[in-house]
Amino acid sequence: MADRHDPTFTRRVVLSTLPAALTLAPLNAHAQLRRSQNGTTDMAPTVLPNDVVRLETFDEVQVRVGDIVVYMHYEALEGREFPYMKRVLALPGQRIAFREGVPVLDGAVAASTYLATEDLRYELAGPTVHPGLRRHRETLAGKTYETYYSSASENAGVMRSCQIFRGERTCRTRDIRNTEEVLVPLGHLFVVGDNRDVSEDSRWDGPIAIASVRGRAVSILTSHDPSRVGAEL
Repeated sequence: MADRHDPTFTRRVVLSTLPAALTLAPLNAHAQLRRSQNGTTDMAPTVLPNDVVRLETFDEVQVRVGDIVVYMHYEALEGREFPYMKRVLALPGQRIAFREGVPVLDGAVAASTYLATEDLRYELAGPTVHPGLRRHRETLAGKTYETYYSSASENAGVMRSCQIFRGERTCRTRDIRNTEEVLVPLGHLFVVGDNRDVSEDSRWDGPIAIASVRGRAVSILTSHDPSRVGAEL
């Protein structure tokens, strides 16, 4: 059983107004000057901890499978909401399941190609390394992106998620690589982190309400890796 609890990072992100000096490209008429600073490895390799992304105003009519959104998630232990960042993998009325870590959308299996096993390196209170992550390129509903995940056979399929609050550790277990099919209700989205073995998302807590979404991530504004700045999401 793998333990996705890691005291070196949090699943949360930080929402703030975007200073004009950080604007790298004009925003369209429907966008706001907003940004989100990532504090988690859940969206690696796409968005790394301490990356700052540009957010556009979320349009539920135009949302597509593959979009990255920031939404408010209620954490029961602390009794309040925090912003999370995940990728949309299913829309209202669609059905989704996972087989060996790969999404199956309305019966169609995502095209997934193994790329390499690598160490995830990033800056979070100093240089940090998560070794031996399996990187894949995946295409779902016409959107191509890269993910980290291992197959169920590599890690028994069962993941444990733990949180520590006021000295108390609470854990739960689930096979998040092989799941039952879920029909996404109207007014909801099924969202999953790109770093699937560590992400707590709709596989754990079910589809999110569209009303909870605060913006769509469109590009990387700043990063410890200068080569990532300006990358479209």
